[in-house]
Amino acid sequence: MSKLGAWLQRPATAWWAGVIWPIIMLIADPIIFKGDFMGDDPAFAPVTPACYSAIFLGMYALAHHLTSKPSSAVIAGVLATATLFATVLGVAMLPMSAFGTLFFGYGLLGLSPFFTALAFSYQARRAFREAPRELRIGRFMLGVVLYVGACGLVQWRVGTDFRVPKLTLLSCAGASHSAFASRLRVRSAALASVRDRAPGAASS
Repeated sequence: MSKLGAWLQRPATAWWAGVIWPIIMLIADPIIFKGDFMGDDPAFAPVTPACYSAIFLGMYALAHHLTSKPSSAVIAGVLATATLFATVLGVAMLPMSAFGTLFFGYGLLGLSPFFTALAFSYQARRAFREAPRELRIGRFMLGVVLYVGACGLVQWRVGTDFRVPKLTLLSCAGASHSAFASRLRVRSAALASVRDRAPGAASS
């Protein structure tokens, strides 16, 4: 067995690369899903709901696999699809990772999806091998469909309204201010009309 295989075989590696490290990256995320310190929108804002769902589903499937026996072909399908997602995410992040590495060194953290993909891939193969042979392929495909379907459903239900842009907030604030000013003008006009109709005003 190669050194990489021996490293991936350790449960501690799976926990760190597939569960703990993605959580740390989500918390420390400077630009991918939460936007940067200058107030710019996240790089993946339109698909943030689906990405969050994919990440958490992958972590849940891995944690379930590491703590449950026997292995499940459904979980293997979920982990295999999570492997593909983590790889695509890592490739999509490469330009920003390279930029961050050149100027801050922080961009090296953007390579973490590839390590997560390695952990998911190894555990997916292991779960598939150890799963009962009866209907194993069908259950594997069910895991793939459930993973993709759940992420797609969340994206469809939440959509791009997951994060309200600042311009929208400013527009709402401006509309509220305009409505308040209009009500204030109406009340001022009503008070002026009452004063004009008052007896003292008429006699003067």
